[in-house]
Amino acid sequence: MKNILLVASFLICGLLAAQPADTFFIEAEKMYVREEYAAAIAQYDKALQADPKLVLAYNNRGNSYLQLGEYAKAMADYDALLAVDPGNAVAYRNKGLVFSAQQKYPEALAAYEKAIALKPDFFNAYANKITVFMLLKQDDNARKTAALVREKYPDAPESYAVSATYYRLRNDYYMVFAEMDAALAKDPKNEKILSERAQLKDNLGDENGAVADYTQLIKIDAGNARYFSGRASAYHDLKLYEKAIFDCNQAVALDAYHYAGYTLRAFIEDQLGQVDKAIADYERAISVRPSAEFAYFELSTLYDWQEKYNEALGVIGRLLKIRPDAYQALIKQADFTAKTKNFKEAIRLWDVVIQKKPTFIAFSQKALCEKQVGDMAAACNDMTAANKLVTDKKSEDYFLSINFLYNNCRSAFSSRDLKIMDLNTQLLQFYDRNDAQNVLKKYDEMIAVAPDSASLYVDRGLYRRGIGDYTGAINDYKKAIALDNDNAVARSAMGFALLYTGKPDEAIKTYLEAIRLHPEYAPDYYNLGLIYAQKGDYQKGIDYLQTAVQKDQNYSSAYYNLGLIYLKTGQKDKACYYLKAAEKLGSMEARVKRISECG
Repeated sequence: MKNILLVASFLICGLLAAQPADTFFIEAEKMYVREEYAAAIAQYDKALQADPKLVLAYNNRGNSYLQLGEYAKAMADYDALLAVDPGNAVAYRNKGLVFSAQQKYPEALAAYEKAIALKPDFFNAYANKITVFMLLKQDDNARKTAALVREKYPDAPESYAVSATYYRLRNDYYMVFAEMDAALAKDPKNEKILSERAQLKDNLGDENGAVADYTQLIKIDAGNARYFSGRASAYHDLKLYEKAIFDCNQAVALDAYHYAGYTLRAFIEDQLGQVDKAIADYERAISVRPSAEFAYFELSTLYDWQEKYNEALGVIGRLLKIRPDAYQALIKQADFTAKTKNFKEAIRLWDVVIQKKPTFIAFSQKALCEKQVGDMAAACNDMTAANKLVTDKKSEDYFLSINFLYNNCRSAFSSRDLKIMDLNTQLLQFYDRNDAQNVLKKYDEMIAVAPDSASLYVDRGLYRRGIGDYTGAINDYKKAIALDNDNAVARSAMGFALLYTGKPDEAIKTYLEAIRLHPEYAPDYYNLGLIYAQKGDYQKGIDYLQTAVQKDQNYSSAYYNLGLIYLKTGQKDKACYYLKAAEKLGSMEARVKRISECG
């Protein structure tokens, strides 16, 4: 018997050794497409053992490592690929992606340059290069790169797609669609560009446009499950649920492993109250992509809403067996455990979360559990730690932690801070009664306690502005700036007050200072845009408003005012586009204007 088993083992090993590399590679590709990267890597390993010169296996194993954030291993695979094939432009492009993911932008640019030198029409490498320039805030270099590609390849649809990348990173969607439309005019059946346009339309709220594009894609390739699930997403947003479910059914019929088809169908079923069907579809999604977190989270949330906390815990436990370091899963595990009222275990689990990454939610939720078990000393310590992690003193998180500490842990504050908080509590009572005289009196008393507090002057200034006392507000902002020269909030607020009191030039200077201190705050660009438009400098107005929507894609007033300026300057097509964008974001005045001007 022993000899028979030995012979059998040799036979099995021989069979494995004889397995062609292509078979392992094909299996790996199936797993890669399903985003099962760890499983794909195991199959690529076998393929490369069978054929150490299999270029595609190095490339795609590197891509898998890149998706998993294992950058050193990804880079090693791309270097191994180049050792076999030194002229492989894709390997250099992918090395650029690794460098970019590590925020090594000069190295990324050098890698993209090598890729382009080897393959001058490597349009994706140009787009990647533009992305890095924009991350480095080198808009001029990004624009020049897009223009260079257009100049070199004026007849290639992909050159327009490269320009679209530039405009997309600027959030100038009018120009994005103009470039995509130009590309599709040259090649109406270009699936890549048509698919990108469909997704973008869906993301920006043009669901009917997305449906039209996906329908065109389905005519081109009726066997592509992604096109059906994409159209289903647009139908869902249009609340055409039957059509959405029909397309989901088509998607999973074409591809039994189509994860998006199952998850979208489950989401719709949940909305329709078909909970059992939703559960079954989330389970199908998990079965086809076991390591993807989304379906586990959605399924656990569904149980959470039903107050079936043990079932929710079971779902998250399954995910943690596969991905024990999944941070969001650890948070959900602690949260669901607290909901089962097992507070001691929840405290232990929140500690695990904090060891991974200390966050406001972890400390604050742990503190609430500690209060439940009567350990107020620990609760106060943890809520203090939570409060220290809050950077926005106007946020809900800040007020939650402060209120907890104020009501439960007064010893956590200095006598001065307690006095200010007691006065603020009184102030809020007068605020609710619209008693401006006493609100201002309480601000005066707080400032007397803490005369070095710039934020108190800002708050009083904002209140004064709200009751129409712009002169008093400006004086308060000036005092805040004198105490804290880098106070961007005070400068933004003062810019508004100066504009309202008819001092546009002073407002411009103040807003520019605010932007220098806080360059990501969209309203400052918006207000500058309005000032320049009022002064008749329409191009500067457009530039600043464009920057506002670049910083905040949901800034409906910025889109609306862009529409108005373009109308004034006779650019009706652009005007109608921006009015429609504002309308999509809920602006009724944009809707009225669009109907009257654009039909």
